[in-house]
Amino acid sequence: LHDLFDFDFFTFGRPDLLWLIPVPTLEFFKDFSEDESTVWMHDAYFSFAPDTFAFIQNFEAANKYFSLPLLVQKGGACIGGPNFDRNLTISRLKIANIVTDDDDWCSNESEGWSEHTLLRKMKKVSLTDRYFPAAAALVREPANPLCEPLRPYYTVDWIKHNRNNIAHFACLAADKVISLGKSNEEVLETRPFILRGKEFAKSSTCLTLSSANYTLHEAPCKNVTVPQEQLFVSVSASQSSKSLLYGYSENQAVVLKDDIEKFYDDWTAVPAELYSKHTLDIVEIQQ
Repeated sequence: LHDLFDFDFFTFGRPDLLWLIPVPTLEFFKDFSEDESTVWMHDAYFSFAPDTFAFIQNFEAANKYFSLPLLVQKGGACIGGPNFDRNLTISRLKIANIVTDDDDWCSNESEGWSEHTLLRKMKKVSLTDRYFPAAAALVREPANPLCEPLRPYYTVDWIKHNRNNIAHFACLAADKVISLGKSNEEVLETRPFILRGKEFAKSSTCLTLSSANYTLHEAPCKNVTVPQEQLFVSVSASQSSKSLLYGYSENQAVVLKDDIEKFYDDWTAVPAELYSKHTLDIVEIQQ
C-alpha cells in the first residue's frame, strides 16, 4: 500500500477501546513531537508501552512498530508471559526439533507481558515512546468499561498514575449510562463539561455539586480538574428532549435530580480540557 499511496500518518487501536473523549487532533501530536521517530501512546491503563493505541508519524516508524521479524529478534519478545504453560511449550518445541537458548526465555512472568515486549522492541529499533493523557477505557463483557485504572493517583505500580480526574469521571459516567440501559449512541455522547455562567460576574462562576444532597449551587470557577465535583456530563435522552445530567461525587457518577433546563439561559457548557500542555507536562514527569 505504501508503494501506491502516500500516507501522512498511521494509527493503531484496539476495537474494544472506548474513547470517552475524542482522540487528540493531528495538530496536537505534531506540535509536541520531538522528532519523526516519536510514537504516541496513552497514559491510561498499563505502564510501559500500552499496546491498545498508537499514533505513528511516518512509514519508516510504522514499519518498525508493526514488524513481526523485529519483534521476535533477541532483545524483543521472549518465551513466557501470563497464562503460560512452560512444560507444554518445552514438549512442543522438542516435537518440532526447535532448540532454544537460555536467553530466549522470559526471566519472569511480567517480562513476557505484551506491554513490556513492545517497549523493549521500540527501544531496540530507536523509536521514541511518549505518552498523552487519554480518556479511554477497555470495554469488557458485559460491556462495562474498566474505570479503576483511570482513577487519579492510582497506587498500583504497574498502572500509570493519571493525575487528571477528567478521564476517570468520563469513564464512571459512561458506566452509569450503561447500567441504566441506555443506547450505544448515548454512551458515545457522554462528555465531561463545566457549567459556567455566561454574563457579568457569572463569567467567573460555575455550578458545583453538593455531595450532601446532589444539588447544584453557584461557586467560583477553579481549575477544570479541581474540585472533581465541578465536572458534569450531559447525555441525550432517547425518550425526551431534555438531557440527563451527571455529577461526580465521592468517587462515583451520580444522576442529578435538578431540572437543568432553567439554567440554560444563564449558563453554558464549557468542555473540560484534557489535551493541553499542562496535562502533558504532568504525564511526562511521571515517565
